Amino acid sequence: MKKAKTCAHEGCKSPSNFIKDNGFCHAHGPGAKERLQLMGMRGGETMRRRWAGGALLPNELPPLVDHESAKKWLEILGRAVASKKLPAQEGRTVIVAVEAWLRAHVGEAEMKLFEDLREDVERLKQGMRVA
Repeated sequence: MKKAKTCAHEGCKSPSNFIKDNGFCHAHGPGAKERLQLMGMRGGETMRRRWAGGALLPNELPPLVDHESAKKWLEILGRAVASKKLPAQEGRTVIVAVEAWLRAHVGEAEMKLFEDLREDVERLKQGMRVA
């Protein structure tokens, strides 16, 4: 029976498929410390560039009260995603919320219109009865 390979570094419990030909895992082999530091710097630089635009703050969005403010939200979100002030996934999440708000308020607007029409019809009926 073949013994599973283990990292030559004492106490390392890397799985055998992580062990390189030199007997060490990626984290403990020769030059690993420098390689990992370089990877960290590259990752940090990538994140710094990614977030260079800052962040989209809640006070940058107007109150969501009508269709015009919803349009402004979507325009601001589009610009924030394009400038990397907001990650695309978070932008999609907010857009879904705005769409839900619009669907809910379109229903309210339709009900209000229906009620107004019903009141108009009732007034017309009353006017016909009097005449």
